[in-house]
This record gives sequence, structure tokens and C-alpha cells, in this order.
Amino acid sequence: MLNMKIKVSLLLFLSILVTNFVVINAFEYDQSSLREEVTEASIHIFLVEGSFHLVIDNTGYVSGEYDREETFVELEIFALNGDPEYVNDTRTLGPHYFWDIPINTHTFLIFSIHFVFNITATKPVTIFLTDEQGYYDFEEEIENFDFREPTNIFLIVGSVLGGILVLGIGVGYIERVRKKTPGREKIRKETKVKTKKPTKIEEIAEVFYFCEICKIDYPGVSKTCPNCGTKLKKVKRKLEEV
Repeated sequence: MLNMKIKVSLLLFLSILVTNFVVINAFEYDQSSLREEVTEASIHIFLVEGSFHLVIDNTGYVSGEYDREETFVELEIFALNGDPEYVNDTRTLGPHYFWDIPINTHTFLIFSIHFVFNITATKPVTIFLTDEQGYYDFEEEIENFDFREPTNIFLIVGSVLGGILVLGIGVGYIERVRKKTPGREKIRKETKVKTKKPTKIEEIAEVFYFCEICKIDYPGVSKTCPNCGTKLKKVKRKLEEV
């Protein structure tokens, strides 16, 4: 029963972690473009024709680092085989703000455009590239997210479940010790019985039948002396010590 409670607690803790991880990463983005909590990054990526968003995030939503500081960001965009060939811009991002850079690509006689994104920041930021739907999902999640809540939830839930886990392990250990104790006492008692001090050989007596006339002991059960016919006397003598 105790083991079952521990397992349930662990499953609950894991489910909370998985749920929060899925929520934080619910929107889709290009995994190869992700840079978490960096002050400098250079991203090389090939984009097909379409609409994309380069996001420089100072909310901490993706990385889980919600304690933010104001940061100054510099951005350079190079399109090595397309338009625009070069763009640069700067922006100051306050805590829990992000910078969205829309990128619309038009390919002609080529399959993709080679982009290079160079980003520098005075404080750590997170960078990723996503498409139109991914950006809309990210924006919606940011609007509905309380950045003060996750840290408190993790601390409270982690403390409670950690306490339950430690308590369960402690109770389980005490229970095992309690169950083992009677067995040990039984072993000790059996050992004492088996190691009882043996009787000394000189204390062992044997019954003899003694003839007072012939002065002879007979170990048998005869009542008369076979030599003289005298009635034998029953006596006990101790065996000599070996």
C-alpha cells in the first residue's frame, strides 16, 4: 500500500512537469533556429517561399527563465542569394517583451534563400524562427500566460511532492526494520538453545548390580550373582572422566 502511494506521487509529479513542458512548447518553431538565453548568436538557415517570423524573446516563456532584465538588441539580416540583401535594426526590450521580425520570401528560379541572422544583446534573450501559424500560437500563449505563476507552482508542488516522497521513503524504511526485528530475536534465541553448556562426562552415572561376597559389578539386570548365588545389590556409579 505504501509503495503504491509513492508511485502515485511520482506519477503526479511527472505529469505536472510534462504538462507544463507541453504548454510552454505548444506552438511550433524551427528547432534548428532555437537559441535559449544567449547574448550573441549567428543563425544560418535556408527558407523556402512563404511568410516567417524571427522572434527575439525577452519574456522567458520558452526558456522558463521568468526573472528578466531590460536588454538592448542589435540585429543584422543577410540574404545571400535573395532580397533583401542586408537589413540592420536595433531595439530595447523591456522585461516580458519580445521583438517580432516578419520575413517574407519570394523565390525565383531557386528553391530556397540562404539567410544569416546575427543578433547581439546586452542581456540574455531567446531566439527562434517560426511560420505564420506558429507565431500566432506563440502570441496567444504569451497573452494568456502569468509569468509570476510557474515559479510559485513549481516551488509549491515540488516542495509538497518532495516531502511526500521523503516521508514515504522514511516510513517504508522503518516498516522494513520493524518486520526484520522479530526474526533477528528468534535467531538469537535459537542460537542460545543450541549453544547450551553440555553436561560434563564425569557427571553421568550408570546403574550396576554389585555382589558383596564376590566384590564384582554386573551391568546386566540379573538379581543373583552367577558365582555364589547371593542376591545382588543395585548401585549407581559415576563414569570416570575421559
